[in-house]
Amino acid sequence: MHIGQNLKEKIIAKFNTFQDEAKRTLLNHDATQERLNAVFAKAEKLNINTGPINKVYQDILLLIQIVKAYITKEYRDIPTGSIIAIFAALIYFLSPIDILFDYIPGVGYVDDMFVLGLVLKQVDSDLQNFRNWLNNR
Repeated sequence: MHIGQNLKEKIIAKFNTFQDEAKRTLLNHDATQERLNAVFAKAEKLNINTGPINKVYQDILLLIQIVKAYITKEYRDIPTGSIIAIFAALIYFLSPIDILFDYIPGVGYVDDMFVLGLVLKQVDSDLQNFRNWLNNR
C-alpha cells in the first residue's frame, strides 16, 4: 500500500491520540471488553473474513484475543507499550471518523489497514510469543 508522506504523518498523529484513549480504557475492564466486542462486530459486519483480506480479519481476531487475555490477567507476558499499541490500533479500526472516513468507498479503510500493519510489525515477536503460549496451553 502506497500512501503519501503527509498522509502517513497525519495518520500517525491521529493514532497517537488513540493510544492515549487506549491507556485510559485499559484501566476499565468493562469498557475495554465493550470496545473489543464492538471491534469484533465491525469486522464481522464488513465480511472481511472472506476473500483476499482474510489475513486482516485473522489478525484482528488475534489482536482482540491478546487484549482479552491481558485484561483477564490470563496472559501478561507482553510489554505494556505493546498492549497499548495493539488496543489503540483496534480502537482506530473501530472509529468511523479517523483520517479517512470509513464510509468513503474504496479508500475508507486504507488508513485503518496502514495502522494495523504498522502495529502488527511493531509487535510481531510479542504476537509470536502469544501464539506459542496459546498452543502450549
